[in-house]
Amino acid sequence: MIDPIDKKVIKPLFRKIPLLANTPPENIKLQALSGQSNHNYLLSTEIDQYVLRIPKQSTQKHIKRDNEFHNTEIAYQLGLTPKILWHDETGINLRPYLSFTQELRPDTFSSMRLASLLNKLQSSQYNFKGLLDNQKMARQLEAYYQQCSPKQQKENTNRFKETINLIKGLEENPHPDIKEFVPAHIDLIKENILIDQKSARIWLIDWEYSAMASPFWDIAMLSNSLKLNKQQSIDLLRQTKPDYGENEAKILYIYRIITNNINILWKLAHQ
Repeated sequence: MIDPIDKKVIKPLFRKIPLLANTPPENIKLQALSGQSNHNYLLSTEIDQYVLRIPKQSTQKHIKRDNEFHNTEIAYQLGLTPKILWHDETGINLRPYLSFTQELRPDTFSSMRLASLLNKLQSSQYNFKGLLDNQKMARQLEAYYQQCSPKQQKENTNRFKETINLIKGLEENPHPDIKEFVPAHIDLIKENILIDQKSARIWLIDWEYSAMASPFWDIAMLSNSLKLNKQQSIDLLRQTKPDYGENEAKILYIYRIITNNINILWKLAHQ
């Protein structure tokens, strides 16, 4: 169900989008879809179906749209995401609706196939715009914590301090891959992974937080989102990086704590 405020925002957009400009608004059916940091809508015309994404205002200050569009185009060139058909500078965009797809679920999870996608991304010769290093992790954590209410801050003080200490520990860790940066989705949760039920193709969508980051980051995010146990998480790590051993498994565990805590504070800050 589309509320009246959304209709006032959405319908004028049709005239701005070349693919929809000549279609009478009354001939475009709207259906709300799920989304955490965006309002997503299925648009159906007599010919095609599209997904229209309108970012929520609360996320705008954390995202550089130029970085997103640059990185999404690279992901498209790598065959990881559908092409963005239209976008504007505020982050509103239109992409094809992927028929017969479902969000990734624990029972449809394949570490081998997802590791293959991560390998393709991380080993590409492309550089994403944006950098998520330890300093930026700490700044983001601080920003989310400060956006929480006083009550939420009090309840999450230990979580905040623990995460800051873990980030400082990464800074002091001599492992070379902690200082390595690869193209990363950053928000690799199960809702951003779609599986085509006919072809079994996997699509990664919503690259707005993407940047160069540690190779451990996306694996940690995905492991947390799917609630993988320790062994499943290590299996995913080793299928992505076959030469990784026990030391790297310990680093992944640290990243799982960091990404989980950052995600919890992000959700609290955007309530």
